[in-house]
Amino acid sequence: MIKRIVDEFVLEKFAFKKTISVNEFLDFLYIPKNLRKKLFNEKRILIEKENVSELCEVSELKEKDVVVFDLNGFEENDIVEYKEKKGIDIFYEDEEIILVNKPRGILVHPDGNSNQTIANFLSYYLKEKVRSCHRIDYDTTGLVLFCKNIIAYHYINHQMENGEIKKQYIAIVNGYLKDDEGEITYNIGSDRHHNNRYVVCKNGKSAYTKYKVLMRKNNMTKVLVDIKTGRTHQIRVHFAHINHALVGDKIYGEKSQKPLLLHSYLLGFRHPKTYKYNEYILKEGKEFKI
Repeated sequence: MIKRIVDEFVLEKFAFKKTISVNEFLDFLYIPKNLRKKLFNEKRILIEKENVSELCEVSELKEKDVVVFDLNGFEENDIVEYKEKKGIDIFYEDEEIILVNKPRGILVHPDGNSNQTIANFLSYYLKEKVRSCHRIDYDTTGLVLFCKNIIAYHYINHQMENGEIKKQYIAIVNGYLKDDEGEITYNIGSDRHHNNRYVVCKNGKSAYTKYKVLMRKNNMTKVLVDIKTGRTHQIRVHFAHINHALVGDKIYGEKSQKPLLLHSYLLGFRHPKTYKYNEYILKEGKEFKI
């Protein structure tokens, strides 16, 4: 059972109306129409009072009402056994979300060749399906966010798709960046000449990268990177385009014995149950010292 309360923050979005409809509340939670139709058809949306009763679409909700989503058996269980002996480092977990400290050299999702992924580990660990709202590269370390249920997923995913989630990375690039702060706004698209590679191109999708220099040393620059978009390989492509490829980037930079030095450092978002904004910070490892 997944519960959501109609609180003051919810009513604020509706100009503090005394009551809102169920569908207005589902709009607030960003539940898509096809999902809400299935939930209603299967009688899985209830209101919690003295006795839990069925809730129809035309019901009115007031402050402190609790809406219950019965998701028991709602989705097929497609859990894949995770055989990796070494587990995944769980950074934070509650009843709605789970944040993982992703190590280098593992996929977030299956790619058709391997089931040894973080998503499969978490599903096996929780014995239920999990969903990630974003991905980071195979060789990138740091925070990855997963949702434990479909209600939480749509609330978080809306924030992700609309650039409302704060995403910061620590990166080390080759050479000395001239400016202490800067923005890179080149469009990014697929490289027609190489599979699974991306390039700056006029017809690509918009991409926004902001950086702040933390340190310059040994012909390298350590930067804090803030991205407003989530294009594949965005940070790597943008810095390579301005001739400061990331250290250890064997695709967009020079061959190196060093690992890719890119770390998912901070994620900030509104929690799917409390609706409050929280930030989660995971410091980079020792290999990021220059």
